[in-house]
Amino acid sequence: MARVDLYVKNTMWTVGEDWFLHSFFSTIAYRLEPNGWGSRFPALMKDLYTGRLSPDRFPKAREELATLRSELAERPPEERIFAYEDPDRPTPWDVPPGASSLADCFLTASASNLLDVIEQAISEASEISADVEIRPFAREGTHDVFVTGER
Repeated sequence: MARVDLYVKNTMWTVGEDWFLHSFFSTIAYRLEPNGWGSRFPALMKDLYTGRLSPDRFPKAREELATLRSELAERPPEERIFAYEDPDRPTPWDVPPGASSLADCFLTASASNLLDVIEQAISEASEISADVEIRPFAREGTHDVFVTGER
């Protein structure tokens, strides 16, 4: 297991464990893409999920996010799945208090809605024409130092 986060240059948004992010994308693929992973939402499910969403894909990704948010809001939180490869395996976390749909039940390690976090990252990346990346967060033995601003 590894922790993963979203990055736009030196700005980071906490996501959580890699299995949590995989569960989010697996739920989308299993519940909303009957023709297979990435068949309806290629910018998010293929580009972002594999690690990088480039600025030329932002318009498509925003459109996909709006559709996802709407369609996930119509489904109960109990429809989340742990893994596309094993859809009957229960998720190892409870439905968050107050969650009334799939759109509400994927909260990051910092308790933010994952759909909102992705939207924020795309907005920030759009302003500076940078990629949105999914990267592992180094835990043991290595430390990345990000320095921003003038010295």
